[in-house]
Amino acid sequence: MNTALRPTWSGIRQRVGRLMVLLVAVVLAACASSPRDRHAPRPVPATVRVQNQAWTEMTVYVVASGQRVRLGNVNGNSNTVLRLPESVVGMGRSVTFMVDPLGSSRTSNSFEIHVRPGEQVTITIPPRAG
Repeated sequence: MNTALRPTWSGIRQRVGRLMVLLVAVVLAACASSPRDRHAPRPVPATVRVQNQAWTEMTVYVVASGQRVRLGNVNGNSNTVLRLPESVVGMGRSVTFMVDPLGSSRTSNSFEIHVRPGEQVTITIPPRAG
C-alpha cells in the first residue's frame, strides 16, 4: 500500500485548522458594518420650546395616541427646549401638549398639531396659568 496517498493525522489537522481560520474570517466579515452605516446622518430630533411666563414651575407632557409622555419641567418665568420622542413625531401623527402646574390640580392642553422630525414647536404659558 502506498503511504504517500494516505492522509496523515497531522495533514488532516492542518486542513481542518485552515478551514476553521477561513470560517472565522468569513463570519467576522459578515458581521462587520460597512463604513457607510457608521457615518449615516441621524435624523434631527423635533423639539418644543416652552416659554413659561407664569411664576409657577410647570411639568410638560406630550399626548399622542391617547398616551401621555412626560417631557420635563420648566421653572417659573423661564424658557427651555425639550426634546420630543421619535415615537410621537412623523407624518399622520397629531399630538397635544399638556402643562401641569406644580402644586395645582389644573392642567392646560394645547390644540392638536402635527410635528415632523427637525421641527421646533413653541408653547407660551401665560402669566396667569399657574
